[in-house]
Amino acid sequence: MEHPYLSVLRRENVPALGCTEPAAAALAVAKAREVLGRPVEALRLLVSGNVLKNAMGVGIPGARQQGLKTAAALALAGGRSEDGLEVLKGVTGAQRAEAERIARAGVIQIELASRPETLYIRAECAGGGDSAAAVILREHSRIHRVERGGAVLWESGDSVGETDCGEGECGLELAEIWRFVHSVPFSQLEFLRRGVEMNRAAAREGLRRRYGLGVGRMLYARAAGTGDAASLAVAQAVSAADARMSGCPLPVMSTAGSGNQGIATILPAAFFAGQLGAEEDKTLRAVALSQLVALCAKQYTGRLSCLCGAANAAAMGTACAAVYLQGGEFDAVERAVLNVAADTAGVICDGAKPGCALKLATGLQSAFRAAALAMDGICVSGSEGIVHRSAEQTIRNIGRLCAEGMGSADPVILQIMLAKQDAP
Repeated sequence: MEHPYLSVLRRENVPALGCTEPAAAALAVAKAREVLGRPVEALRLLVSGNVLKNAMGVGIPGARQQGLKTAAALALAGGRSEDGLEVLKGVTGAQRAEAERIARAGVIQIELASRPETLYIRAECAGGGDSAAAVILREHSRIHRVERGGAVLWESGDSVGETDCGEGECGLELAEIWRFVHSVPFSQLEFLRRGVEMNRAAAREGLRRRYGLGVGRMLYARAAGTGDAASLAVAQAVSAADARMSGCPLPVMSTAGSGNQGIATILPAAFFAGQLGAEEDKTLRAVALSQLVALCAKQYTGRLSCLCGAANAAAMGTACAAVYLQGGEFDAVERAVLNVAADTAGVICDGAKPGCALKLATGLQSAFRAAALAMDGICVSGSEGIVHRSAEQTIRNIGRLCAEGMGSADPVILQIMLAKQDAP
């Protein structure tokens, strides 16, 4: 029987083209369009606030425009639901032109759904006197329900998302993660190689040409020739985020439904391992450790929240991977988690956008700094702020901060973003 943590890794490593929120919306639209089976005359797209927040300002691969309407229009013009979060990868130039016409025609109506879930998408297509709908709930890549003419054609038979990382029941614990990473047969981790290769390709593209703010290119230019393995690893990972957030037409391997978290948990560990001359066995174990620690944190904060996953959960994962790659023991891993929590806990998510590369850089630089301190036996004390003497409890505290202390942050962030759109 497969180890539960291995099952988690397999489930959470999902290829995605572009930002995962507009990709998930496009997936729902494409499925509804396919079920309708005739020209779509009207599309009503209902989304949760977190989905709207993360889709408003982000680039869409292959498109000149940004945002949710662009992704939905492309899905109407030619997206394929069978491709999951890579739903838009087969869209042709002619279909992109058709998508622009659809977006201008007023066919698409986007509404804020009144739902308790942070990740909810319902796409309703109408045409030829018929209708069809597809619903995505809690998991970006998983269609929960399909309807035709008001009748349910299919609905998932399980409680979607109730046991996934992000709803508090994933069951990940730091000590067990550490044991798993050391004991799992290497052959069972080889599938992680695909994510390393995929995300490295995005990093190369981000270094090859200017995307967004070009944060990674700037960091790489400053780090080149210094021999600073951590700085080079951060620069290359941030370059992938630069490219992805600005509509680069290359997929990345996502983690916990987030491409940036996939980049931030996979690439720094892999690049740092390369700089240190680590063999593939140790490299992929470091990647597994990074992802599982991040998922451990995400099970308390949720997949979508008011906190930046890259600067919080993924930074913890990278810090632990850096400790492991330098020969540190579990006590150093715990110290690294405390140091990251003391530094970046509370960095907010104000939507997916090119500027996310800055937060990725902040989180990853914090991660390597936290690891360096931890390797020297240094960490913040359990009497400081939300940090507890237990790394496990500190992670829970961040989840509580997110759920209870910052419960009103997301609506306020969304209101600010929407007000800017309405401003002259």
